[in-house]
Order: sequence, then C-alpha cells, then structure tokens
Amino acid sequence: MTFIIILITIILYAILVGFTWHNLYAIEKEAKIKFVSIAVIVMLIITLIVFNIAKGSVEYPNEKMVSIIRIMLVLIFAPINGMIVMPFT
Repeated sequence: MTFIIILITIILYAILVGFTWHNLYAIEKEAKIKFVSIAVIVMLIITLIVFNIAKGSVEYPNEKMVSIIRIMLVLIFAPINGMIVMPFT
C-alpha cells in the first residue's frame, strides 16, 4: 500500500511540473526551473498550513498518527492544489 501511495505521489508531482513547465512558454530554462521549484515549495507550505488549521477539529488516537497523516496528506495534496493554481500563473 505504501508503494502505491508513493507511486501516485510521484506521478502527481510529475504531472504538476509538466503542466507548469508547458505553460511557461517564453521563459528561459533556468528561470523555469527556479519558478517551478519555488512554486512547489510554496504549495507544500500552504498545504501544511491548511492541514494545521483543519487538524484541530479532528480527533486522532495519538500524536504519532498525526505526524504520519500530516506527511502523507501534505505530500499528496500539495501537487493537487498546485495543479489548480500553478499552471496558469
């Protein structure tokens, strides 16, 4: 199951980078790399902030589970959020 989640996450990030790269038409390659890198980091931070705001209303059995869920959700939902926002910037 872990392998499937990791594979899906890698595919999502590849799609996100591809969409964003394709929509940055006339920008030189170095600027594209910088933009995509910074944008992915910003999406990770925004997704982490949203999770931290939302986790207050959810009951978790222990603190270790919160950490595991936080990592998994941020890694999966950051590229999904990025696909909504980044390619069209």
